[in-house]
Parts: sequence; structure tokens; C-alpha cells
Amino acid sequence: MTKLECLEEELKEVQSMTNEEVMNRYNADSKEEIIQLIKEDIIIEKDKESDEDQGMDYDALCYSQGLSRYC
Repeated sequence: MTKLECLEEELKEVQSMTNEEVMNRYNADSKEEIIQLIKEDIIIEKDKESDEDQGMDYDALCYSQGLSRYC
């Protein structure tokens, strides 16, 4: 299971918990605070996944494979 999948599962779990359960489990002031933090972590993780191939020299990769050019 990827980190993103774990975060999405955690979000579902927290959303189904009562405010008191969330406050006790996460030592937080409110359920909404934790939900917002998890959502921010999900956004960060999605950005990381979409940026995984940043910095790749596609022209060099295509050249090494005998292709004319990366489009």
C-alpha cells in the first residue's frame, strides 16, 4: 500500500470517528483540524507522485534508445 493510499484510508477512518475519539487518538483540539492536516498531506503526496520524473533528460533517454527525439 502506498503512502497516498494509507493517507486516504486514514482520512476515511477519521471522518467516521466521533470528535472525542479523534481528539483522544491524535491529541488534537478538533476533528476538523486533523481532517484538514490529513487532506494537506494527501495534496503533498499527490504532488510528489506527479513530480517523480522531474529532472529526467528525455532527449538523452530517447537518444540512448535509438529514438530520434522526445515529443
